[in-house]
Amino acid sequence: MDIRAFSKEFLFSCPPHCPMHGKIRVVADMEPEEADHVDILFLGVNPGTREAETGRPFVGPAGKLLRKTAHEILPGRVLAFSNVILCSSPNESGISDWKKAMECCAGNVAGIWSALHPDIVAPCGAKALSTFRIADKIMIANGREYHIDGQTVVPMLHPSAVLRGCGGRGMLADAMKTMKKLLMA
Repeated sequence: MDIRAFSKEFLFSCPPHCPMHGKIRVVADMEPEEADHVDILFLGVNPGTREAETGRPFVGPAGKLLRKTAHEILPGRVLAFSNVILCSSPNESGISDWKKAMECCAGNVAGIWSALHPDIVAPCGAKALSTFRIADKIMIANGREYHIDGQTVVPMLHPSAVLRGCGGRGMLADAMKTMKKLLMA
């Protein structure tokens, strides 16, 4: 599946009452692009400025850390990157009502999951984690295995939190080591 073709053909549904209505959309990115199966789908909250400029999620400083760590620990795995809100804002504070935006985008994100069929979904950060009905805080959930509606979910600290000093790079590595173990089983 060519993810770029998928992104262009994907039919979005963005209601006018969505707080992100009319913003630039960034759907998904996959490495390698020509793969027909996804091992892990990493989900952030929403694309930022750099992502809107490139049309690819997780390409700013946090994305570079996420991708570098993933390539070190999960070499040869097919990785996909997206968000629970597909429209861009410079930062999360630019979203007037992120819960409503996530609700409005839930059908779009479900369509991405359905099309990609990832073995593991990795919500990055507390807000992305909140879409999975997991009661644990992100610092507790980091690297743990959950099964929700038949989907394996391994939450992880958002790499931007690591860059801000809210957790160590080891937490990202621990979550990815759990994913590696699950994929090898």
